[in-house]
Amino acid sequence: MNLEKNTLRVNGVVTYWSLSEGLSLDSLRDNCPDWFNKMLPEETAPLGALKRVLTRRIQGKAGLYLRPVARDGYAIMQEHEAAGKKAATERGRMLLLPLPDGGVGLAMTPFHEGVFADLVKQWQQERRRITASALGTALSRAVLSARVKGVSLRPSGGIYWVSDNSCPEWEALATGIETSGPASVYRMGVAHDAESVRAICDNLTAHVEKEMEQVNEALTGGDLGKRGQKTQKRRARSLEELVSHVEETLEITLLGLRQKTTEIADVAVLETFLEG
Repeated sequence: MNLEKNTLRVNGVVTYWSLSEGLSLDSLRDNCPDWFNKMLPEETAPLGALKRVLTRRIQGKAGLYLRPVARDGYAIMQEHEAAGKKAATERGRMLLLPLPDGGVGLAMTPFHEGVFADLVKQWQQERRRITASALGTALSRAVLSARVKGVSLRPSGGIYWVSDNSCPEWEALATGIETSGPASVYRMGVAHDAESVRAICDNLTAHVEKEMEQVNEALTGGDLGKRGQKTQKRRARSLEELVSHVEETLEITLLGLRQKTTEIADVAVLETFLEG
């Protein structure tokens, strides 16, 4: 790594977030930018939503627990003790039911009309909510996207740097998330002293080298079709653009890393050309 300047201007924010369970997908779509909404699911998975509803239903009730029924649903079990031995009896089950129109409904055994109607309503509402984990994954994709060009500051993610140039995009998204429910997206301004720059550049290098290795393996594997070749070409070019973006923002030169991204991008162009 070649840092050409020792005195660097204040630039960018360090960002991370704290999210609550069950933010409304409808609220997120109303409040967040369109480009981020494309990263959100239309609905959450039906089986996961059912598990969350049933877990809340039996919470605090002694001896009750859920037992998976293949990938179709859950049985509600009642644990008890007889003659000094523990046993469990099935109290009932809720299963996913494929519908003729290709959708998914629910079936209940034994059937209790009032309870069933209440559970179906809760399940449908739950499918319109997103888990904190899934929303965090979408935010990670967003901050690392070509739109924001953020840099992860640790290998496992969770803490990112966003340049001043990209702050308006990130600010709009962060505000949308926080407006949609109990959630905080923290944005802390950073002064780019030598240690700040080292952290950003070291993690940028690790990320880009990992991505380049994956692109190279995909290109040389020989089993990509024309569409796959174009996908890897776009991926390689986005790495090249990310390095250029960081260089421009921090007023530094990452000569070795820039050469590597240029080389892999050229390989991707060549492979696409040869594929025809």
